[in-house]
Amino acid sequence: MPGEKSCYDNSTILTCRQTGDGFTTSPCPMDTTCIDGQCLSGAGNGQPCSADGDCASGQCHCDAAEGCTGISGGYCTVACAGDDCGRDGACFAASVAPLGNAAADYDHCVTKCTPGTCPNGQACVTVPTKTAQGIVWEQACYFPGFVGIGSQCSSDSQCIGGRCLLDYLRRGLLHPHVHR
Repeated sequence: MPGEKSCYDNSTILTCRQTGDGFTTSPCPMDTTCIDGQCLSGAGNGQPCSADGDCASGQCHCDAAEGCTGISGGYCTVACAGDDCGRDGACFAASVAPLGNAAADYDHCVTKCTPGTCPNGQACVTVPTKTAQGIVWEQACYFPGFVGIGSQCSSDSQCIGGRCLLDYLRRGLLHPHVHR
């Protein structure tokens, strides 16, 4: 829609031209982050946090019911519905991989990654994401200690999909503790 704004990434706003046939881009001012088409003060999506007030979005996503006090802390995010997390983000599908904490089990933006590119305290793992095509598994920064599909595991609670298969037979070899 003409005049409608969205985020291209954490630091750039897209504004639909008045003709409705394209977008203009505008950088966010220094020390602000693009959230829902606005440049706001605070840490951007995917950045470490310990409280909602640390984040431009006002949402610090924690992995524990008691808050972001554990070793993994939390990360800034915003609720999402699909392909609305910008080019450097993905919409984590909480219904596919619930943490078992009602306050943390909502679809939210996570930062796409390659191994070694996540902020301190986060790990690059394969997570379920919502897209226009449905659920897709993508590499994203997430809480440490979780493992993605096909990775070695020791309990259901550390698996993104919620199930650790013991004594999984693959290619004729016995692979104990594989997440599926």
